[in-house]
Amino acid sequence: MPTQLTTETATLTTATIQIQTLAIGKKQVTLAVFRQLREEPLIATDGTLNGVPWGVVNYHPDKCADAAAHWHVVWQHGTELLRSHVERDPFARDGAEATFRCRAADRLLNAHVHAWIHTGKGDSPLDNPLLQTNVPGTYRRRYARDNERLLEVDAGIRVMATASSAALAAHREEAQVYPTGPFERGAARAALDAEVEGYGVSMDQLWADVDDAVTVEVDRRRRHRETRKALAELPQLFIAV
Repeated sequence: MPTQLTTETATLTTATIQIQTLAIGKKQVTLAVFRQLREEPLIATDGTLNGVPWGVVNYHPDKCADAAAHWHVVWQHGTELLRSHVERDPFARDGAEATFRCRAADRLLNAHVHAWIHTGKGDSPLDNPLLQTNVPGTYRRRYARDNERLLEVDAGIRVMATASSAALAAHREEAQVYPTGPFERGAARAALDAEVEGYGVSMDQLWADVDDAVTVEVDRRRRHRETRKALAELPQLFIAV
């Protein structure tokens, strides 16, 4: 059964050469005890802290693949001591910013497919499977799924929209490609009409909804990075073997 340490019994001791140790009473915490600390997220989804961080332990109990990419932080929640696996940058993926997905972006793509089908103007939003990333200073192309598209936003993050099954089926029907989804031929367009009309907002408002969602996400990522910048200043805690 995992050991539950409380701040009533656990203490931090600083030696004269500024080495901080984690102890229970007068006994230094061992690796075995550290492994039994309950794992709980220190950082909440919104980027704020769930408790008070004490320090970082340079020990990886779960045989982590990339030890340099994260910390193991001992932290306090109420009177309980916990540990947390904290990624140094949770939004970095393969050297680029992690893709942001949201319902507002999906609705906007569905509406664009709907408008293309009814007006016949321009290229279909789902025609080209090759996508260019909008990460500043980079130029990469990759194959996307048939129902995915990157949105052009000026926010420094990648925003991916996913079309609904009705939008994808209606597009294939309009392009005279036999639909592979759950819709019979002739029914997909009606299903997409009902879906988009159900939004009850204009195309301009759909774009505004995406902008709002992106603004919230950019702010959330900023808080996450500021929190991690503060965690990088935590002392290293020494525990006994």
